[in-house]
Amino acid sequence: MNTGTFVSDWLLTPLAAGVFGVATMELIMWLLTRTGWARGNMIVAVGGLLTGKRDNAFRVGLALHLLAGFTIPCSMPGLCVQPS
Repeated sequence: MNTGTFVSDWLLTPLAAGVFGVATMELIMWLLTRTGWARGNMIVAVGGLLTGKRDNAFRVGLALHLLAGFTIPCSMPGLCVQPS
């Protein structure tokens, strides 16, 4: 296995998929809040659960959201590109 192939198949592909998924979900959640269909922000809520305050809850929640967006595709068989 080539090191470049490993990096592109096992790190960059899930990272790109995770960032795209996180950005898409955040946009949809923002639109739902903006239009009045929902009150609140899920990323702030998750970050607030961990920090206990709202001051830096968005940063912590976004970091968790990005981490989940990267690890979930890697942990599910068939979602990551399998090197041959």
